[in-house]
Amino acid sequence: MSSVCNLCSKELATKNLATFPCGHSFHLSCVLAVPYDVKCSTCNQCNQVAADVGTDRRIAMNADLIMKVEQRRLKPIQKSGMFSGIVSLITPLTPSPQTFVDHMKQNKKLSVISAAGFGPEDAVQERVRFSDIVTRYEAKDILEFGFNWTHMVTLGILPPHLKHFTWTQQIHKLKLNVEKMLKMRLTITELADMNYTTHQ
Repeated sequence: MSSVCNLCSKELATKNLATFPCGHSFHLSCVLAVPYDVKCSTCNQCNQVAADVGTDRRIAMNADLIMKVEQRRLKPIQKSGMFSGIVSLITPLTPSPQTFVDHMKQNKKLSVISAAGFGPEDAVQERVRFSDIVTRYEAKDILEFGFNWTHMVTLGILPPHLKHFTWTQQIHKLKLNVEKMLKMRLTITELADMNYTTHQ
């Protein structure tokens, strides 16, 4: 077993390694730098078999996400002036999104918005209306993104929005109960429109 990474010719450490089933190891960063070439570059035994990057890759991806969030928090969003606004109208290129709202306007999926380092707190901070979120995204995606009941109330969830969520999602994910429903000032008509059974 070699103690040198054949991709960069530098010495291997004991951490941050990508090890193939054949036993050859490389720096994790070297393997991730060429994501479409997943075969072992030393032998032909592992043709088209992905390396075992273990928990190091997950840790690296989480660190990357945290770094994006911190960079965004440290760098204030620049307000566009009149000139840049006119240029953006006549430019055929779409500017890269800088805010949660920018991502929504460009119809980005919530998983993409999350990968860019945004979370439910950003939607709250930017005062996004919950009606805009629930009309663009599926209930499953909204919950997977991390929106909880407190976020939804802050963003202005209304009784009709509850129809987008299944009974299971309402009970187990949102932890919806009578007290929360009463705080929404749910009317008898709105309650009837939800078509709850007597069991529910």
